[in-house]
Amino acid sequence: MYQQHRKQNNFIQNKLSRRFFILAIFFALPSLASAADLGFSPISATHSVGQTFNVRVEVSPDGEGINAVESEITFDASKLSVSALSKTGSAFSLWTTEPEFSNTTGTISFGGGSPTPFSRTSTLVTITFRAISPGSAEVDYASASVLAADGLGTNIFNEGKKSIYTITEAIAPPPPPTPAGDRPNAPVIESPSHPNEETWYSDNTAEFSWDIPKGVTTVRILLNSTADSNPTVAYSPPIDTRIIDNLDEGVSFLHVDFKNEVGFGETAHRKIQIDLTPPDPFDIVVVPAEASTSPPYLSFETTDEVSDIERYEITISSENPVVLDAERFKELPDEGWQMPRLFDGTYLVTIRAFDLAGNMSESDVSVELATGYTDAGDQAQQTVEIVDEGINWWFILVLILLIIIILLIGIIYMQRSRFLKERDYLRRETKEVRQKMEKIFSVLQDELEEQIRSLDKKPRLSADEKRVLKSMREALEVSEAFINKEIEDVEKVLD
Repeated sequence: MYQQHRKQNNFIQNKLSRRFFILAIFFALPSLASAADLGFSPISATHSVGQTFNVRVEVSPDGEGINAVESEITFDASKLSVSALSKTGSAFSLWTTEPEFSNTTGTISFGGGSPTPFSRTSTLVTITFRAISPGSAEVDYASASVLAADGLGTNIFNEGKKSIYTITEAIAPPPPPTPAGDRPNAPVIESPSHPNEETWYSDNTAEFSWDIPKGVTTVRILLNSTADSNPTVAYSPPIDTRIIDNLDEGVSFLHVDFKNEVGFGETAHRKIQIDLTPPDPFDIVVVPAEASTSPPYLSFETTDEVSDIERYEITISSENPVVLDAERFKELPDEGWQMPRLFDGTYLVTIRAFDLAGNMSESDVSVELATGYTDAGDQAQQTVEIVDEGINWWFILVLILLIIIILLIGIIYMQRSRFLKERDYLRRETKEVRQKMEKIFSVLQDELEEQIRSLDKKPRLSADEKRVLKSMREALEVSEAFINKEIEDVEKVLD
């Protein structure tokens, strides 16, 4: 009798595994490949000899999720030289090849990546060029690769778009007049709205002021993205306050100088850092701990294209949040942040990501704890609330399956209660069947959600993509029929 029941349970496990393997293949729909271009911004401009200007290296994924780029850039070293390479504002947080340049060979190289895929046009590196001789200077891509975030590292690089910058002869400034006194000192620029120039702000309307010294007849002002420009817009009589609306995201500079009867004095340069965009959306992945009695880990991460991530706040069912600053987040293990030990139940976990300007993105996940940590006397005192998260069809489907499996196990136990050895054996085998089903369903659920998210991010779906979504929904219905059929087979075998 013992051997007979062992063969029956092996038959059940093998049959269920084959059926769910078919379902897994059905859900593993092919990804939709696209192409990505590399370019420069601005694509053209005119500068005079001696001027410096910034050029952004940009990638345009065309809606495809990417996470790595490597490139070698060439430039005309007879007309341009590189003053600096900046990673500020880059979409990458990891660098396989640090940005470097050679003004001798006229080359720039870099390689980087992001743990979070992105699919919109983004800045990778900012190049600061200096014009050194007149003529037409070409900047182009010698080689490049753009890797898709498809798990295979597919190179989807399509085209590197070159830029041409016109360099003109330097305009000799007029000779200064013979000074009859001292020129004005550089202004001291203050801002009641943006007091610290090293701080990022989410308000793009800024007020600046300065004191007008005796004898100053003119104030010149200029706002741009270059750190050391000379102001060009003159105000006479001089003004002592300037309110600037609609500041661009990123780093800008306000340049101000004074003029008296001797001439213009030194220029003051005031940095302004604006970030209006919250961090990129992100997902929370529940990672089980190795020990079944330990709480799971939460794996999450996002990026901010303009400033950077300052901190994460983790809230479990409306309790006081746990704050992880950027340094503490980097120290987390590969599995992520481990939840505290809580009574068994279902909890709503909310994670908020804040950038350096205070902009916020958040994501929620429902976590079911089944670590065996229960205390009837203390459970009534527990302050963390079990949440009712509304209709979650995946959760309901899994719950129904678990209830059916538990009912079947109960029936089997009651019918076999007089056979102690067989009962113990069936209990172990049934538990293994249930665990395998849960693992398989977890894999199927993750795969389906990934496919749906990747398609939902596209603003317009093609006919193929619509068919993919339709296939996913039909797959849900098919899975339910398969599960019902398997449950019926289990009942027939165990009767």
